[in-house]
Amino acid sequence: MKYKLLIILSLILNSFAAQPEIVPITIKSINFKEQILEKHYKIVEYNDLNKKIYNIRCKEYLTLEELKTNKYRAKHYIRKNKVICKKNLFITSSKKIKFNFGFLEIEKDGEVLKETSKYIRIKNADGTVEKIYKGIK
Repeated sequence: MKYKLLIILSLILNSFAAQPEIVPITIKSINFKEQILEKHYKIVEYNDLNKKIYNIRCKEYLTLEELKTNKYRAKHYIRKNKVICKKNLFITSSKKIKFNFGFLEIEKDGEVLKETSKYIRIKNADGTVEKIYKGIK
């Protein structure tokens, strides 16, 4: 009787533990503040065996919908074949700048660093600094 109860109990517990979970795993290394694109990850179902292989320690995983709807960037360098956790990413906020040069209007992602009567210096979303001259007066 005891053995039957133990066997039934172990089967019930194994059925709960055997349900695979879907997680994103990196295909190639992701640099610091690099945007996460579809070419950087693959979706893998994992169970207890894969948990040991991929060394999974995340509490919260990203879903495929979240990765496709939001623009995420890496908080630090993420090596190849590692799980992408929520704690390792941040959502980028897009800052739009509009320039009005009379007949020409330009909209770019970035932020204004300095503006003078001759030029505007902006920092692009990728971190590069650009100088745009207003024109000759």
